[in-house]
Amino acid sequence: DPAFGTMDLIMGPLYPATIPVVGDYAGMNAKTMVNPVSSNELIISGNPYAFLTSSTSGTIIDNVLAYATDSLNSPRAYIIHGGKASESEIAEAYASQFADKGGEVMSLFPFDYSKEGFQNLMDELAPLQKDSLAHVFIAADAPVVALNTISAMESMLSRAPIFASKDWLDMNQMDFEQLEKMKVYFYHPQFYDTDEPATRAFIRKYVQRLSFYPSPYAFMGYASMYFFGSALHKYGSQLPVSLHKAGFVPGLVYPGYNYDGGNDNQYVPIVRFVKGSLEVVNYPEPEQSLSTERY
Repeated sequence: DPAFGTMDLIMGPLYPATIPVVGDYAGMNAKTMVNPVSSNELIISGNPYAFLTSSTSGTIIDNVLAYATDSLNSPRAYIIHGGKASESEIAEAYASQFADKGGEVMSLFPFDYSKEGFQNLMDELAPLQKDSLAHVFIAADAPVVALNTISAMESMLSRAPIFASKDWLDMNQMDFEQLEKMKVYFYHPQFYDTDEPATRAFIRKYVQRLSFYPSPYAFMGYASMYFFGSALHKYGSQLPVSLHKAGFVPGLVYPGYNYDGGNDNQYVPIVRFVKGSLEVVNYPEPEQSLSTERY
């Protein structure tokens, strides 16, 4: 398509089959390509012009580790993972990197889905009854893992911080008051605060135009277009290089972006319930802004 030659910014593509083709084109022609929905590291690997709005699993691990060790000063970790190969890989990577930072991995435990699973989990986590400094990292999105872990730690009166996927927030079986009491932190790359004025304005205008509530993909697309469109306006053809130098930049709807060190978003919001509402606990100081108009 000749129109591609006039484009400065490519949003997408969204379908996996066409991503390598467009990625090759972007790399050869110095066109910035942004995928607003994927967290697949292969999209950006070896291509300085390809970016992800979201964060890869490795970047999520980096953010959780930084908060657990630097903000909570936790020297020990209990790590649980589900039955998926990807969950096992994330758990093993977390264990390896935590050890590299000087932490002590007390347990790397694959959840047991048998009828003895709950008791086995209780036995594995038993030291947490007396360990107030350790934390628990869970790489699993299955409700059975979430419910059993919370039940086990409640029964032993443990208040060790728990780090879990944002997917736990979609489980109907989980009570938010319970999650707040148990000090569960969620790593949430797509977090947005519906109480923020910019978010409320987007929702209001979206509903006025289309007569239904925006989906998570609508939030992704809007936030991505605003951020990268503003960056293109400010940096022009120097967009890729300039983003790496910009540090943390506040976003619109999403809390912010940081491409200092990678082509996926290096900032992953970590949230927890405070008085019934989700709050970001690791919001950094902005280094600059792309626009003074927030909404």
